[in-house]
Amino acid sequence: MQDESVLLKNIEMLGDEYIREHISGLNRERLEQNWWEALKFFFSRSFMRGRNDELSNRYYNFTIAVLMDYFDIDEKEIESAYARLTGQRSLFKDAKTLKKKSLKNYPEFKDIAASNSIIKALTAERKKIKDALPLGNVGDIVMVLEVLNFITENDQHKNIYNYLLRKIEKMSSIGEAYQELNDIKYVGDKIASFVIRDILLLNPQISIKDSEYEFAFPVDTWVNQIADRLGCKKKTIEETKKCLIAKSIENGINTFKFAAGLWYLGFNSLQVLLDNFLGQFEF
Repeated sequence: MQDESVLLKNIEMLGDEYIREHISGLNRERLEQNWWEALKFFFSRSFMRGRNDELSNRYYNFTIAVLMDYFDIDEKEIESAYARLTGQRSLFKDAKTLKKKSLKNYPEFKDIAASNSIIKALTAERKKIKDALPLGNVGDIVMVLEVLNFITENDQHKNIYNYLLRKIEKMSSIGEAYQELNDIKYVGDKIASFVIRDILLLNPQISIKDSEYEFAFPVDTWVNQIADRLGCKKKTIEETKKCLIAKSIENGINTFKFAAGLWYLGFNSLQVLLDNFLGQFEF
């Protein structure tokens, strides 16, 4: 259907807008060589957990500031900071003791935080950190601790971006990369595929099999809304993914740009409408 093909191509073009705004400013070399830059890249995606993006960014800003202060992270002595991180791995394992509930209804949490200095630091008010909020729910706290545990459990995991990139580059290992991320508590399918998709957008020279596209195709509320209009909203996320991926392949468009464009269109729907509508008129 020609009209649908044009629509899908336009969505792919919005994927280029996503790349300009969220990918082009990233430095691939620094990401591959600096474990701290890699961790910030990961957290900038993993905090996007189905809520207002402004709120997610405030949690992200707070976490980065706290970790820099707590582990004395300095760009000039980045390896020493990693040594301090690995030296306190026991703190990260307390993630296993936290229950899935709101901190407000979690009386035992005060005792846990009192005996775990990193949890206490991540949840205590700090007025001097700009545009930031202390972590206020178990999901974010556990996710941060689990990721810190992951990057310190062995040297291969140290640089999480580089580790995932090498897995993706290696034939038939993208599924392994996805599963390892999916297994981290409070990461799950959407964040795992979000991170992998952005690594692929940042490294367009990498090609993967069509059957592996599902590992790099995040579906959230915004994407679901557009999927519904395209006749692809199904009973499960997996079925929705497969339908959208099939449409991109059938129409010969870049699947990962299409995935990014779907989110961009949903999230910026009013702005996209105004740009296209007002663009037809001269003032």
